[in-house]
Formats: sequence, structure tokens, C-alpha cells
Amino acid sequence: MRVLEESVNLVIAGAWNPAILSPNWIAEKAMHRQVGANFQVQVELPIANLNFGSARPRLAFEGISVAAEPHAVTFRLAYDDADLANLGVTTAANILDLLSHTPVSGFGFNFAFEFDEMNPALIDTFRGTAFLADAIQDEDATLVQQGWLGTVRSGQRLINVATKYEANTVVFNINVHTEVASASAAAAALRTENLFANIKEQVLGVVNRFNNPQEAA
Repeated sequence: MRVLEESVNLVIAGAWNPAILSPNWIAEKAMHRQVGANFQVQVELPIANLNFGSARPRLAFEGISVAAEPHAVTFRLAYDDADLANLGVTTAANILDLLSHTPVSGFGFNFAFEFDEMNPALIDTFRGTAFLADAIQDEDATLVQQGWLGTVRSGQRLINVATKYEANTVVFNINVHTEVASASAAAAALRTENLFANIKEQVLGVVNRFNNPQEAA
């Protein structure tokens, strides 16, 4: 199993004004950094792929990577670096505090994992669509892609799992969503202690069921 790191992010859904969320404003106001003439900003172009659709450009500075759009603000999070991941989450909470008037409906943490070593337990989860090829009136019909969806409620969170099995590879896309009534409520929820680590642990509880025993230990 490998982590598809381009897909690990925090998305805050709402009605945003991207013009406000410039790198200089975020660094100075939300991160409390000194912004001078040599302030460095990098433009990142995420890898587009069939699993996640079109890629949106991100701006990276002061240890964070963010993309602002009218419908959402997205922070890329470092899967294996807790400090950098928490910096992104904290910066998001600070922005929400500063722009508390912004209509916000929820936020979600996203992850994706790819399996290219099949095992019976993993393949068995796709049994529900195995009838499709036989149901087609074509003796040469072949099932080339399968998938399933599932949603679990855990406290105030909805854990949404979408899978795809194609070309002997399985991809898990997992979204952990929290619905909120306001920007202030979202900021408070994002300040929950060890939030990213706890959500990551919940997500790994799903995918490690199908991981190799030595990797899942």
C-alpha cells in the first residue's frame, strides 16, 4: 500500500473571496510572520490523474500550501510530518477566526491510498458487482472496473469511503467530513487537540484491514 500524497488535504467549504486570501495576507495576519521584499511564494501544480480529476494550482509559502477558490479553500497536508500538517490546520483555523463573517458549511480531511498487491480480503469487498458481466447479453463481456461506496457516522463526523478496482489496482479515496454552522464553529473544531493525528488513525483503521500484516502492525 502507498499513500497518494497529492490527495492529502483539508478542504473548507464556504463562500470565499479569494482576493483576500493572498499569500502576504495569510502569512502576516494568520501566521504572524514578517512579510518583506524577499517574501518567497512558490506556485505548485499538483499532478492531475484519473482518480482525482483536474488539478488546481497551489501557492506554497512559510511551510504551508494553499489554494483559494470561491467555493472552497484547500490546504495540502504533509501525511508523514505532523508539525507541517498541524501548521496547515492551525493556519486554516486562524483564517476562519479572522474572517468569521464568511459563510462556511463544513470542512473535510481527504486521503487516498493505492493497493497494487491484491489479497483475498480486499478482492472480496468487490463481490457485490461481480454479476455485472454475466448480466450483459454478450458472451465476450468482461468486467474491467468495479467499485463501492460507504459512509459511516462517527460522532460529529461522516467518514466517506469510495473505492475503485481497475487493472489489478485498488484505490481508496477517504473523506472525513464535519458539518458546521459558521466559520467560528469550524475554527473551534479545527483547534481540537491532535485532530489530524486522530482522523489519520481512523482512516488507517479502514485501509489497514487490507494491508500486508507486516505493514499494518
